Amino acid sequence: MVDIILASSSETRYTLLKRLLTKFRCEDPAIDESQNMGEQPRDLSLRLSREKSMKIARTEPEAIVIGSDQVAICDGRILNKPGSIEEAAGQLKWQLGKKTDFYTGLHLSKNTGLQNLSSVTKSSVYYHDKSIISDRNIDIYVKREKPINCAGGAKFETVGVSFIKHFESSDPTAILGLPLMALCSHFIEWGIHPLDLK
Repeated sequence: MVDIILASSSETRYTLLKRLLTKFRCEDPAIDESQNMGEQPRDLSLRLSREKSMKIARTEPEAIVIGSDQVAICDGRILNKPGSIEEAAGQLKWQLGKKTDFYTGLHLSKNTGLQNLSSVTKSSVYYHDKSIISDRNIDIYVKREKPINCAGGAKFETVGVSFIKHFESSDPTAILGLPLMALCSHFIEWGIHPLDLK
């Protein structure tokens, strides 16, 4: 039996992985998610995914450890996890009528980290403008959903999807925080089909 660990405390990532697997466990990697000087969004998402995975892999040498992280950027500004209702509202209001790119990194470690696979999926979200979404809509949303741990301040798995005019991505689950298509591809690269892990 394959021991699989999701290196995350995110309820959304847990729910997403449940779509694919029934047997896995979660461990909170609790890493520093600060951006390095000059680090690009794609590279940041990949590095944080790798650090999450590798931190747990060091203490769980027999497991496959999945790490993932998402970085949002709009008009050259990286949108970190808001951390407060007020900041979430501010981020969302600033993005209205604009395009935000989300880079969702994925890293898998096994055999004490000697074997690794990683990828980044880019998703582009085009937001409705202020003629469709009012400040009041956003204020109601953030108080109800409390998206303080979501890059860019939106939970697209809930009513936050109503802010989107359209989006582009090779993997529809990537925008939610865990790219399941890429994850399946990585499992298959290791000769493991997800159907065998049920």
